[in-house]
Amino acid sequence: MIQAYVDAGRLEEARAIMDRSMPATNEFIEPWTVLMVGYARAGQAEEAREVFARMPGKNAAAWTVMLATQISWNTMLAGYGVHHGKLLEAQEIFYTMPARSIVSWNSLLGSVTGNGNLEAAARFFERFPEKNVVSYNTMIAGNAQAGELSSCFNLVAKMAIEGLTLDEQSFSSVLAASSHGGKLEQGLRHFVLMSGDFGITALREHYDSVTDILGRAGNLELAREVVQAMPFLPDLLAWGSLLGGYQMQSGQGFTQRAARSVFELGLGRANNHTKW
Repeated sequence: MIQAYVDAGRLEEARAIMDRSMPATNEFIEPWTVLMVGYARAGQAEEAREVFARMPGKNAAAWTVMLATQISWNTMLAGYGVHHGKLLEAQEIFYTMPARSIVSWNSLLGSVTGNGNLEAAARFFERFPEKNVVSYNTMIAGNAQAGELSSCFNLVAKMAIEGLTLDEQSFSSVLAASSHGGKLEQGLRHFVLMSGDFGITALREHYDSVTDILGRAGNLELAREVVQAMPFLPDLLAWGSLLGGYQMQSGQGFTQRAARSVFELGLGRANNHTKW
């Protein structure tokens, strides 16, 4: 019955039945587990943790059940750390887990980088029993947000040494870091590498970052060519980068035309690439 209520998303009713009729003895561990997983998958980390705390007789059999439903642990870990910024609670869950997968390590790493403590994140990163692309992407993104460009590029190089292949998210972080740091050469090099060496089709966010890099560097003609070459309609970020660049260069005529295009784009009336 508990399983049926949980599957239907009626968690409070399932819990009421548990509270009313389920004895807190070792032979009734499974319904507690079902309810805990239901809360965890619904993103209700606090309720899931409370159910686990009340679960009777956490013996070897109970831990075996937990291992079989490890997604609940990782969901709670992400719920506390990544989604709610409760790093201490996330760490407590991490070190309570009977076993930790790479998902668990990556989730806590995301919590630490999201908290802005890159030194602690780097120390924790070195403790990983194994690393995958998500592990590196998390570190690259954290360093990119903090403006630590050299660390971003070092991590990319280390990925290659360890035989890991960069993906779309890797390049998104590197290009964003290059954009914010005004690193024209590094940004363009990675943009070319992305498609030329890795066979990755550039996403809108990649084009936006390159447009911004070029606009900040004053290379407005090339920025304009990038926007024209986009395989999708330029968005507000692309137009904003061009506007900013031309304002710095006092190109009033083009700025006015670009501003009109931004206005039309914002109203949703542009159906094809804007020509200027």
